[in-house]
Amino acid sequence: MIVYVETSIVNNFCITYFISDLTYVLTQYRKSRKRMIIVALVSTFFAFLYLLCLDIIWLAYLIKLLTLIVCSLILFFKKQKFISSTLIYILSTMIIGGAITFIFSLCGLQSTADLNTISFPFGLIVLCGYVITFLTKRLHISLNKGRVENSLIYSVKTSINGVVVELKGFLDTRNRLIDDKSSLPVVIVKFSSIIKTFSPSTFATLIEKGKANYISYATVTGGISKIMIIYPDYFKIVGEKENKDVAIGVSFSGFYGDYDAILHPLIISK
Repeated sequence: MIVYVETSIVNNFCITYFISDLTYVLTQYRKSRKRMIIVALVSTFFAFLYLLCLDIIWLAYLIKLLTLIVCSLILFFKKQKFISSTLIYILSTMIIGGAITFIFSLCGLQSTADLNTISFPFGLIVLCGYVITFLTKRLHISLNKGRVENSLIYSVKTSINGVVVELKGFLDTRNRLIDDKSSLPVVIVKFSSIIKTFSPSTFATLIEKGKANYISYATVTGGISKIMIIYPDYFKIVGEKENKDVAIGVSFSGFYGDYDAILHPLIISK
């Protein structure tokens, strides 16, 4: 086996750094770049010891175990769930190392678990490690975001002008709108989702000057907009018996998201 010291240092340092980065993302711990750099240096040092002991199998495996323990202690010192975090560190190592080996095998390139041979261009291992780490982090963040958003989705049922509609509501803790007239929390609803509750004459009456209540609110762009307020016959969270006293803010322009209403945090039972 041909070993190039400079290449081995760069490969081991960068890949270990990527593994530490991915581990912090998967464990949802705050990143410590200082710890990540120290772990990369320690791992690189142990990698050279490992190479010197390849002929003594039990010692080589002992060094690998010692590397794992030391790196885990550095990454998770004074953090909770040390054992589960260490298992995730091992998982991250398997994901990145295994993916690199698999990709290189498909391409017919020689690779070793220690990343010390160079039958391929310098820096290719580092590039592959970076791409694999980036894609894995994006996938994890996307899946986690989806779980969080789903936990904020509620089915609601409301009656307007005697017509009952069921809506998908998203709990937005940033929604702080309060109707000045009634002092009720405002649930913002897409007009397209409740249009069937209005007959042409009823809607014309609502929008007639003085027949509907409007409130102003600040937009995310810093502007000021007005929204029409109506008062439903009732408004309930599906699965709860209690009727929620709310005002409905009708959004004629709609809003981004696969839901019909933006719920107010005050109406959600703790």
